[in-house]
Amino acid sequence: MKGRLRALTTAAGCVIATFGASCTQTASIEDVYTSLDANGARRRQEFFTDTAEINCIIEAVIGRPGATLEVQLRQIQRYDPAQRGFTNADRVLGYAEFSPQPSKDKLVQAIKLSKRKDTGEESEEAPYLAGRYQCEVFLDGEGRAPAEFNVRFPPCPSAQIVARSQCLGFYEDGRQCPAFGASSREPDTCTCQGLTGWSCQ
Repeated sequence: MKGRLRALTTAAGCVIATFGASCTQTASIEDVYTSLDANGARRRQEFFTDTAEINCIIEAVIGRPGATLEVQLRQIQRYDPAQRGFTNADRVLGYAEFSPQPSKDKLVQAIKLSKRKDTGEESEEAPYLAGRYQCEVFLDGEGRAPAEFNVRFPPCPSAQIVARSQCLGFYEDGRQCPAFGASSREPDTCTCQGLTGWSCQ
């Protein structure tokens, strides 16, 4: 259906001329999804705690002034270290509001999920919190179906682990990995031991 509408607006100039006033007074959300990049070229629904960045991408058509877009990034499941498993959550970890200028072109807007320390302070050095999330988008207060995505603990490191380097948050406490990379056949291992970091032997 999108392709058909796009073809009409491109090819049927007389239709645009006749109904131009109504066309320019519309606003709609075309798509919501998540991506590794801000351009939306690397779509994903599965990410890792050590992913460089996670972006919620909104594609919209804004043909009238005064339209307001709101975006909320909500965590709906989180990893509980005490239970060593996932539990339900309801935490809004990101919010943005903006009013795009009217345009005949499609708007592609990216909202980046922030990395946070345990204190809630933003930090690019922190891991993404493992769990399940949804990107909620509202146009003038009316929402559409959210885009859900997961943040998982990654596989063991591909290369040698540095003893005492940070692991908590990136991996589960007690996680054991080969000391010299995931594909190493040597028996040495490293274990994630909380704030101590990787303990290797």
